Amino acid sequence: MNGSRAPHRPSESDDPGAVPPDAPLLLACRALYQAVGACEHAAAQHLGLGRNDLRALNLLEDGPRSAAWLAGALHLTRPAVTALVDRLERSGWVTRSQDPTDRRAVSIALRPERWQQLGAVYRPIGLAVHASVAHLPPEQHAQLTASLLEVAGALDEAAAAVGAPTGAAGEGAPPARPASGPGRRRRR
Repeated sequence: MNGSRAPHRPSESDDPGAVPPDAPLLLACRALYQAVGACEHAAAQHLGLGRNDLRALNLLEDGPRSAAWLAGALHLTRPAVTALVDRLERSGWVTRSQDPTDRRAVSIALRPERWQQLGAVYRPIGLAVHASVAHLPPEQHAQLTASLLEVAGALDEAAAAVGAPTGAAGEGAPPARPASGPGRRRRR
């Protein structure tokens, strides 16, 4: 024996209120996280983009935003977002324009023809998700949707509890996850 020991992993007996790491819900969340990450990676590779670049484009699908807003949403510094936007502008994905409400600010927008390109990549992903639950009756479909939104909210709260910034990078910064719901624009 070389004297080194495996790190202590807390067990249920260490904290009676703890959820075991192999709880079915946690395992399902991990599987969902991995699947979403795989889709995001595949989409970014297909489009020739980095994952943060793709995340920024997804945030711009609802309309133009400021660099400060993007920094908060992406949990990046403003200089990092400036470099990201420079890259996206050079490659023809976004445009910059003077913010009509604040002459010091610049508004970043997704180019309409590129929005169509994003839709072509995400459409099959959305169809696969819908097909996976098509067998559910409408009330179970609605319940699943509500449950997923509750889990997403719990994850946002957990991120804040462990110290992850949730939009503190700029005024008017969004929550860690864009809002979803009926007002959300659909990709074509």
